[in-house]
Amino acid sequence: MKRYMILMCTLFLLFAAVFFLPDRLIASIPEVQITHLQQIQHIETVSASGVIEEAEKNAVILDTPVVPDQICVKIGDYVEEGQLLATIDRGQTIRSLQSLGESMEGGSSITGLDPSLLTVLAGASLDKSAQEAVADLSASIPSRITAACSGTVTGLGMKEGELAFSDTAAVTISDLDHLIASLAVKEKDIAAIEVGQTVELSGTGFKGKSCTGIVSEIYPTARKRLNGLATETVVDVIVELTQTNAAVKPGFSVEGSIQTSSGDTIYILPYECILQDERGTEYVYVCRNGQAVRQDITVGLETIQGAQITAGLSAEDAVIYNAAEVDPGSPLIRIAEGME
Repeated sequence: MKRYMILMCTLFLLFAAVFFLPDRLIASIPEVQITHLQQIQHIETVSASGVIEEAEKNAVILDTPVVPDQICVKIGDYVEEGQLLATIDRGQTIRSLQSLGESMEGGSSITGLDPSLLTVLAGASLDKSAQEAVADLSASIPSRITAACSGTVTGLGMKEGELAFSDTAAVTISDLDHLIASLAVKEKDIAAIEVGQTVELSGTGFKGKSCTGIVSEIYPTARKRLNGLATETVVDVIVELTQTNAAVKPGFSVEGSIQTSSGDTIYILPYECILQDERGTEYVYVCRNGQAVRQDITVGLETIQGAQITAGLSAEDAVIYNAAEVDPGSPLIRIAEGME
């Protein structure tokens, strides 16, 4: 009876080994995913930062001090060439200059105004020639300011009833239909930049909106700019916007990606596939007859999608994606379901 029980236990253990041991052995073999060389078009680019600007901007500069009686436009208005922008109160302009002359110390001056007139306006000299000079001044003061070109009003440098001085940009008119990006390209990158290259533009002010352009001008000289605590040399590059949208506005900060090559076909692998040994040799594992076989490779460019493979693999090779899971001492592998 005892021998019979021993025989039954032995048969049971053999039966269990036959049915369950293979599953345990299979489960102990690393499961891997496979991939293949991927073909992409690699385009080399140069990155640069800058600002959006108007291609054309016209400022009405005052030749003489004036006091506006009425300002007929506001920022954001579209105006036509010759349209009335402001009317000028000549009498109030003279009175304001007279008051200013009385308060200014000797030797002081106002841009665009003969210093001797300040003395006259202050009432210190009332002879005929002085009065004639004041009359000439009054006649030189414009009665109105008109637009020299069509566009959108983007700046006002005067207020109604207040004296606006000479050399002031009284009204700034911009062509918002034609914008440019002024980019600062680093000294080490400028040799790759050429007129006509395509530029992709992005910025927080128009995130997710398409904006492209072409290089239209490269400045002939470099300049220094402060980058953090260091100074770097840059060359200004002008990009003419060819595709934009209403979200893009002058003054916005912008990042530009300048395409410096037409695009070459390269083959890449995800970085997870690639390992490196103690000698610095880069390699992958390929799946051959159920085993992981080491294959040395040569890596070229590094891209966002992966690393370029220039030698060591063919398009048919089944490359193990999760290479770090492979045990070099036990090369048996099993491919994850759906990956064959």
